[in-house]
Amino acid sequence: KGLKRLAEFFSCADRRGIAPDLKDGVQQLVQSAWDGSMLVDIFSATMGNSTRKIPLKDAIRISTAELDNSAKVYMVSAPAEINALTNGNFKSELFCKDVVDVFQKLKKLSFDGWNTKDYDIIQGALIKNENDWKDGPHKVEVFIIQQFCLRIVQFAESLR
Repeated sequence: KGLKRLAEFFSCADRRGIAPDLKDGVQQLVQSAWDGSMLVDIFSATMGNSTRKIPLKDAIRISTAELDNSAKVYMVSAPAEINALTNGNFKSELFCKDVVDVFQKLKKLSFDGWNTKDYDIIQGALIKNENDWKDGPHKVEVFIIQQFCLRIVQFAESLR
C-alpha cells in the first residue's frame, strides 16, 4: 500500500515539472520489486548470471536474519563514526530507535509513512554490513533489498 503511493509522492514532489519521468520510474521500480522482474537485471549485471525472479516481499521474508544482523552492526558502527565527526553531538539513541523502527516495518512489509531517511537507513545498514552477507546463503535477497532502497534514495536525491 505504502509503496504504491510512492509514485504519487514523487509526482507531487516534482511540482516544477523538472523531472516528470520520476513518477514513471518509481512506479516501474515498485512494480518490478513486487514481481521480481527488474531486479533480476540488476543482479545479473552486478553479481553474476541469474534468471531467478525474487519479489521484494520474498527477499525480505527470506533474509530476516541478515537484516537483523545488519541493523545491529549499523547501530554500533554508524553512531561511533558520526560522533567522531560531530565532536560527540550526535543523538545516537534517536538514531538507534529509527534503525529499529524502520527494520521492524520492513520485515512487516509496512511501508506507509516512510520517507527518504528510512530507505537510506536500510541501504546504509546493508552496505555497512555487506562483508557479512555478500557470501552468505541469502546474498541475492539482501542485495535486492539494498538495491531497491538505494534506487528510491537516488530518485529522491534527484529532486534536490
